[in-house]
Amino acid sequence: MKLKTLMVLAASILLVGGTPLLSACKPAGGNNSNVTHTVTYTESDDYEVVGLQQSYRQGDTVSFSVNVLNATKKLSVVRAGSTRLTANDQGIYSFEMGDADVVLTINLSNKATPEFEVSYTGTPEVGQTLTFTSTVNGAAFNDFTLAATTGGNLITINGKQVVLNTAGNVTLNATATYQGFNLSKEVSFVIATSEGSLGTNIGYESTIARVGGESQATQARGDWHYLGVDEGVASSCTYNSSNGQYTLNYTNGWAWYSIQLFYVLPYAEPGDSYDLRWEVNSDAAGQITIGGNKITLQAGDNSISTTVSQATGKATISVQFGTMTQDGQTESNLQGSVFKFKTPRLYDKNSAHTYHLVNFIAQDQLLKSIYVRNNNTVVAPEAPAKANYIFGGYFDGEEEYKGTLAITKAYNFVARYVEDVPDNQVTVTFKNANNEVVGTMQIAKGLTITMPTNLNLGFGKQPYKLFTNQALTQEFDFNTAINNDTTLYVKARIVYESSYVHDVGSFDNVDWVSYGDDGSVTITMNGWGATGWNVQANFNQSVITGEAGKTYRISFTYSINVEGATYQIYDGHQVEGTNGSLDVGNNVAKSFTYAGGTLSGGQYLTFELGATPLNQTVIFTLHSIDLVEVTA
Repeated sequence: MKLKTLMVLAASILLVGGTPLLSACKPAGGNNSNVTHTVTYTESDDYEVVGLQQSYRQGDTVSFSVNVLNATKKLSVVRAGSTRLTANDQGIYSFEMGDADVVLTINLSNKATPEFEVSYTGTPEVGQTLTFTSTVNGAAFNDFTLAATTGGNLITINGKQVVLNTAGNVTLNATATYQGFNLSKEVSFVIATSEGSLGTNIGYESTIARVGGESQATQARGDWHYLGVDEGVASSCTYNSSNGQYTLNYTNGWAWYSIQLFYVLPYAEPGDSYDLRWEVNSDAAGQITIGGNKITLQAGDNSISTTVSQATGKATISVQFGTMTQDGQTESNLQGSVFKFKTPRLYDKNSAHTYHLVNFIAQDQLLKSIYVRNNNTVVAPEAPAKANYIFGGYFDGEEEYKGTLAITKAYNFVARYVEDVPDNQVTVTFKNANNEVVGTMQIAKGLTITMPTNLNLGFGKQPYKLFTNQALTQEFDFNTAINNDTTLYVKARIVYESSYVHDVGSFDNVDWVSYGDDGSVTITMNGWGATGWNVQANFNQSVITGEAGKTYRISFTYSINVEGATYQIYDGHQVEGTNGSLDVGNNVAKSFTYAGGTLSGGQYLTFELGATPLNQTVIFTLHSIDLVEVTA
């Protein structure tokens, strides 16, 4: 350690006639002693000490200041010996000299690194210009420089503006100097081809967001699904019709997939590929994964451009609020709490696919607007009520909408209403195979019908086919206009809601869900591993309810070909007393009871098909299901 030492004479010596004599100099402060002392300190390139003398006598006042030379550091402690000193308003430290040498201790600490944020406005498309701004510790700070680390050949940098010349991936590094700190920030974005060259936006806007994973249920197409797993909590997802914006409230968990969003384009088919353009707003910066592609978000508004594909049994858009471990490095999950987004724009990359715009209008109100892929059908929205009138069907000119109509051109279907009098109305009665009434429908005379959705078919069942006879041998033609009171008979099938996969992966068998004509559901897949809940087949979401104080029994018949599978009621946590193992065999009957009024909502009857041998095909069929109240 190098010490800065001030030269001090212990006593002044005079030579007189060759004989040394002590001088009689009077010390400062009135001390008559001729003894002086040193004040030393450790030299550093980070600071300088100003104002010290070469020597001091006992009783002298020692005064000095410390100038910090390193802009990234600040004074932390100044001591004279063991005594801590405090500077006055002018930055002067002082102490009284004692009868001994003194060593100064000067400690510095690091200043907090300034928070440097960089953002841009504009759309990252070919031909557009992005304007960049920055903040330091939340305040505007525009003295920064942009340079490209990747994709420099795709852009032109003009100061704080970047002209986008060619499609591709770009990473910019913004650098700045602030109070001695060298700051830097990376900003990545994808330059997309101009949307004007992509064709027709076939994205469909829904107002519905459902809790749950990727669902095979037909009615889920066009709706958003959201999910939290592995300590991730997706508490709500709401839609604001005034601005067309969804708001997802969440708390991320430890896994990269702890928070998930899913969307299935209504007419997407396996193998389809789409260009995605999407406006989102995140309250935190970070990375998300969309269809396996890592996307970097800035805090605030973001314009996303990427490609997504439709896989069998999977969502068209699959979003995870985190990124996978890559090259041994795990990147942090998005640590925000609010994620807002609008309906994405999707462009079919296959020019051979043809779409037709179909609108449904009632009382001058656009109820539904959707691009339908050629030769597909479309579901009509429910027409709003009109006082003293009944709904008489949707028509484009004189062509009537029917649920079986194959769309081969554009349509504007407008609702017609007829006067609500007995002569204009007929009743359709629906019965099951036991000749029991399960629902009725009043419609305008001469109207066709679609499959009803509100029939009382019993626990866990939905209408599958309609017949004109009780024996269920003469299937009803939905193109039939109904002019008289009519009775139709319903064949039901079991409701299969969704799959729930904890681990990353996909099913090996692309046709893993199939329906039997007897109303059964079969799931075919390869074994998933040692943990049962790795994959679940969920049935009857939100219908496992009951009154408090009452007891209910669920009975079901199934077939399975391997050991290891289990069943339970699951509503976010396993409901005690409702779980058991499945025995290998065909048409095996099981039943269990549970107390009503104890479940929190969103309940599934869940068959856990994990914990079965790897690389062995699992075939599970649910043949029948029923729920009854247990009475004494």
